[in-house]
Amino acid sequence: PPLGFGEIGVLTDDLRQSQERYRFLVDQSVDIMWTIDTEARFTYLSDSLERLTGFRPDELIGKHVSAATAPESMADVENAFVELTKNPERVYKLRILEPRKDGSLLPVEIRGTGIVDPDGRLLGAHGTNRDITEVVRLENYLRAQAEELRRRVEAQRALAEIAAQITSLRDPSAVLGRTIAETKRLLKADHVIIHQLEGGSDLLVDYRATRGDHAVGAPIDDTMVRIGQGVAGRAVEEGRVVWTGDYLKDPAFTHTPGADEWIEKQGQRSQISAPLPSETGPLGAISAYASAPDAFDDVAAEVLGALASHAAIVLVNARLYAELEHRVEAQRTLGGIAARITAIREPGDVLQETLDEAVRLLNADGGRIELMDEGGGLRWAFGHTAIDLPIEHEARAERIQPSGVSALAVGERRVVITGDYLEDDSFKHAEASDRYIREHGIRSVI
Repeated sequence: PPLGFGEIGVLTDDLRQSQERYRFLVDQSVDIMWTIDTEARFTYLSDSLERLTGFRPDELIGKHVSAATAPESMADVENAFVELTKNPERVYKLRILEPRKDGSLLPVEIRGTGIVDPDGRLLGAHGTNRDITEVVRLENYLRAQAEELRRRVEAQRALAEIAAQITSLRDPSAVLGRTIAETKRLLKADHVIIHQLEGGSDLLVDYRATRGDHAVGAPIDDTMVRIGQGVAGRAVEEGRVVWTGDYLKDPAFTHTPGADEWIEKQGQRSQISAPLPSETGPLGAISAYASAPDAFDDVAAEVLGALASHAAIVLVNARLYAELEHRVEAQRTLGGIAARITAIREPGDVLQETLDEAVRLLNADGGRIELMDEGGGLRWAFGHTAIDLPIEHEARAERIQPSGVSALAVGERRVVITGDYLEDDSFKHAEASDRYIREHGIRSVI
């Protein structure tokens, strides 16, 4: 039977209330619900749009979807809309960046499908945009964790290979070169250098300069710092890995004009340095540089610290090998001198040969023998080169006041060494001796 007016009114109220409940659920949804026409213009947007983006629905209704899409995401939206026009029954899913009113970007996941009439003709599309900020944050976190794990695994593999090389190669240059290459790869650095303490001083110099490996890799870095200066000097002084994300602007360490000039010239921003430890004290530091700011982190510090330990072992082994070879050569030389002493009648010849062999064995630039005279003073008697005073006539040797390293060695009856003669105040200086040292560029004396 036909419905009465009363029944129609009840149904109408029920329908209205149902629509209101539906609209309430739509508007309170955490997702942005939308519909568009065949021109990709918004015909409806839920109130959740304002909560998530700051835009009111009426500000975007009637506008093209590009008004709610970041430029970098527009190509993906256009491609999806083309596919939707071809296959409107499918559900399409894609991720885009949606602009907020404050200028920031909101990562959202779009789920949409076509709207068709009974004849299958496309009328538009509808769907939702869901805020995936937390999803993206978690994905980035997991991606970073995976990258960190990959770096650690690669570092362990490289360290194992370097450790195997340490025991199989006597030439340290090959192992140190491999260490530099692996440091550059694992830390994604632009430049890596191993600084070694110059013998008897606190000066950090390119290890190749101290070893004479001038043909290994890149040109030798002639920029030098002392312990406590720069990132490398601070790492050696404090015995820990130190890094900076913006070298020239970082006040946390002592700057030097030379190092700052090099950093600026090379276009480097970040530096990380690890000390090279040994039982007798630090040997130097290994440093990595990058043109990007904040290029290094805790993982990089851990990796570089491990690589530094291996490099230190190489340098210690190299020093031990060198000392052993020098001892063997010295013993051989001393044996030869002892054998010739009985055949040489002139003591001066023996002393001259002893001096020449000492200079050779110590890789020195020159040397001299100073003899005590009857008055207890020292006089220069024998020299190795032309600048070590004439050796032809003993009578021409110059008498000097007891001073310098030689006088200290004689007075205390022990070997005395200085790594920086003019700056060393542990012995008495004389004007003539200091002038001679200065004129001939002498630094170390034993």
